[in-house]
Amino acid sequence: LYGHEIRLEGAPNERADTKITGDTLAGAFIDEIQKIPENFVKQTYARCSDGNGFLYGTCNSEHP
Repeated sequence: LYGHEIRLEGAPNERADTKITGDTLAGAFIDEIQKIPENFVKQTYARCSDGNGFLYGTCNSEHP
C-alpha cells in the first residue's frame, strides 16, 4: 500500500512478540489492545522506530 508492505499478525499468547522481534515498523494498529499480551504491545511500540513511527490501538468499550 503506497510502497509499504502490510502484514497481519495475531498475538494469541505471550510468545507472540517473536513474530516482530528485529523488525522496523512504520506504524502499527492493534484492535482491542487490552486483550493483547503486554509484551507484544511493548515490542510493537519499540519496533515503531521509523522516524515517524506510530502505534494506534482500539479498546472494546465493554471493558474499562
